[in-house]
Amino acid sequence: METEDNVIDELVQEIAGLIHEYPKVLERRAAEIHASGKDPDLAQTLVKAADTMRDSGNLYLTWAKHYASVAAGNTDATSDEDETAGFRRVVGESQLALSFSCKKARSRPACLC
Repeated sequence: METEDNVIDELVQEIAGLIHEYPKVLERRAAEIHASGKDPDLAQTLVKAADTMRDSGNLYLTWAKHYASVAAGNTDATSDEDETAGFRRVVGESQLALSFSCKKARSRPACLC
């Protein structure tokens, strides 16, 4: 059991590293494109993508840590680290966009179907 807990913890740490590194790489690529003057729209898209990936990645990381804690036998699997602060902003915008495009939104303003 302890060996599996170690594997899970190692995987969560590996996931965390990748989740944190990926947006940085997108931002560096955006900076390269911007510096070259080639495609400012692409550079801006990559900057927005980095923000989105950072926020959604943090959400997944929070859940990964939660389930790692559950797997370790912690029945009160709560995390002191809330890595979803930026995600709330993205979800709010998504809910707004969905509420205008969803047919059910007329009866349920916060529809997420």
